Amino acid sequence: MKEVTKKNHPRIANGLRLPPGTGILRHWVNYSGHIGLGRIIEACLYRGEGYDAPPRALRKHPNFTLCYTLDGHGVYRDASGRSQHLAPGDVVLTAPGFAYWTGPRADSVWTEFDLKFDGPLFDLWREHALSDRVLFRHCKPMDVWQRKLEEIASAPRHPGRRAQLKEVIQLQDFLFQVLFVDQAAGDPSDDRLVSRACTLLGAVPSRQISVSRLARELGCSYAYLNRQFVREMGMPPVRYRISRLIEQACRLMAEGQLTDKEIADQLGFSSPAYFSRRFRLVTGASPRAYRRILPGPQKHEA
Repeated sequence: MKEVTKKNHPRIANGLRLPPGTGILRHWVNYSGHIGLGRIIEACLYRGEGYDAPPRALRKHPNFTLCYTLDGHGVYRDASGRSQHLAPGDVVLTAPGFAYWTGPRADSVWTEFDLKFDGPLFDLWREHALSDRVLFRHCKPMDVWQRKLEEIASAPRHPGRRAQLKEVIQLQDFLFQVLFVDQAAGDPSDDRLVSRACTLLGAVPSRQISVSRLARELGCSYAYLNRQFVREMGMPPVRYRISRLIEQACRLMAEGQLTDKEIADQLGFSSPAYFSRRFRLVTGASPRAYRRILPGPQKHEA
């Protein structure tokens, strides 16, 4: 889609004039009228300053809309009387023809990313994922999800069915991730996620990596990674990493070339005492007792 400059957009939303310091920060528009299987109509990065919308501000959008809260606090309202607070990371996905409103809370500055799309392929979402015509999800880390949205919005628009199909598939994949994010059932990429986590956890033994940092690198939340990891591996990531380190410690002991202190240093343990406690927790024996059952001479128990 083509990005247009913000100077073309007055600070007006839903018929209301917005306070100073607000408006559309970035705006992408698809000028093609061809729908085919589906299309992205427009996307915008918007910043609003606290104001309250009266009931008349509810609008029925003729297309699917996705609103992603990036900063501040907002409010969601719809024609059924439902009112919900929106915090950073919250996603609201609505079906065509549904009357609703989103905007900043009266005491907050609010930044959101809006995406509008339609087409027969997306109509399937109305039947299977939007039976209530509105869907709420929470997606973090926000920089990762925002980057995904901007990549979809700013992708060059080339003529032809092949290019349009690629655009639609990319959006479908994004929506699928949103639909199943942080859900107990997970999604088909969970196995790959856990596999990548295992690779990173065991890649560099001495590398100090927290689960929070690992989750950020993998583009998901700490809670989601921890839950999927336990489901696939039967233990949380921290315990898995310790187990892998102790496995490597056992191999190093079997080689008989390093002392316990040298092994602890090489594998990133803070002290030989901490290494010994973790070793006993995993194997049920102290490093010294473990060395005694190994074949061959063991001269490096210190």
